[in-house]
Amino acid sequence: MDSNSKGRQGFILDVWRVAGLLIALGILVGVFSTLSERFFTFQTLTVIANQIPDLTVLSVGMTLVLVCGGIDLSVGSQSSGRFHPLS
Repeated sequence: MDSNSKGRQGFILDVWRVAGLLIALGILVGVFSTLSERFFTFQTLTVIANQIPDLTVLSVGMTLVLVCGGIDLSVGSQSSGRFHPLS
């Protein structure tokens, strides 16, 4: 096999991985939407959209900490009150 065909096969495998994840996500959304009438509502989608930026900042920060060789376990206690204010 030449290097070009290996690259093409790797690309095809990556596409199938992403497609498989999207299909699995679609199946999960479909199942939970049929099991609960409140799952696929505007309010639920708004809550999820509001939590994405916070989780992204925490994820990027923790990735940088771990890449630098440090381990910071306090992020769980700091973020628990932020994401679950009623608990």
